[in-house]
Amino acid sequence: MGRLLILSAVLLSFIYFEVDCACQFHNPLWPGASPDPWMIYHDGHYYFCKSADGGIKIYKSEFLSNWKNAQAKVVWRPPANGGYSKELWAPELHFLNGKWYVYFAADDGQNKNHRMHVLESNSGDAMGDYHFASTLDTEGWAIDGTVMHYQNKMYFVWSGWVGANDGMPQHLFIAEMSSPTKLSSRRVLIASPQFEWEKDGVQDRKGLLEGPEALYSPKGKVFITFSAAASWTEFYKIGALELTGNNPLDRNSWHHIPNFLFGENKANSVYGTGHASFVKSKDGKEDYIVYHAMEKPDGGWEGRTARIQKFHWDDRTQYPVFGAPEPLSRALPSPSGECPQ
Repeated sequence: MGRLLILSAVLLSFIYFEVDCACQFHNPLWPGASPDPWMIYHDGHYYFCKSADGGIKIYKSEFLSNWKNAQAKVVWRPPANGGYSKELWAPELHFLNGKWYVYFAADDGQNKNHRMHVLESNSGDAMGDYHFASTLDTEGWAIDGTVMHYQNKMYFVWSGWVGANDGMPQHLFIAEMSSPTKLSSRRVLIASPQFEWEKDGVQDRKGLLEGPEALYSPKGKVFITFSAAASWTEFYKIGALELTGNNPLDRNSWHHIPNFLFGENKANSVYGTGHASFVKSKDGKEDYIVYHAMEKPDGGWEGRTARIQKFHWDDRTQYPVFGAPEPLSRALPSPSGECPQ
């Protein structure tokens, strides 16, 4: 009987250990570089979109924290020449009006010609084929475009220059959309670099705002998060604009929050946190930020890996609270709904 009890205890301990391991994960989501991570959840699956293998590549996974068995496909490759043939940056996958769209920046080999372009799916399947739909009229240089929803209207938000010259500073612009492939208003500048942390690492400290993303609080507040400072340095951080008015096309409707919301954590060897997207856990109970960061302060663009971290909302201000970025060495609890019951 004594041996049976010991065996049972060992077996129960083993089962507990296995379940506990299954309920944890480690960042990064993939080994190797995964800059500007964009993720979306739709109909029971997460989709991750990136520029890879000579085109736009989409990954599909049942789990937010485990992409080892993800389905992957290059859904579109650019032509050899032309205005959107080179330097495909920061693609985003959106499901709008029953179809999938990919927004990406590209040029003809000259950075001054970077513009925002749109792919449209040939079906309702995110992993299906896509065709080139349009180049958006951003009135000049543009990268990192995203779609924001407000009061039954769609808006396009991106990073750009005021003039035509190649250089800094970079600002955030917005325009209304008449469809997923067309802008219907002139662009409006809604934010420029003004705080010191937005200028770190940038030549002549002119400042840089890029990677805008819409974020909606549980009680209806609308934010645009953005990445600031030089993306290739340890100083890259995430800040935000808060929509305090009722007209997104009015610069005075936006409050530029003075302090950054998510930044480096030298104690945890996390540097260059930036270019986030946002998803919920499978059961909808938890909020997650999807971002890239480096393990070394001089990691550069190739040192950026994709990571996720749970965050919460401040009850009083309804601001997102991201906390400090976790180290890669730390096992984190699996998102709610992914742990075996």
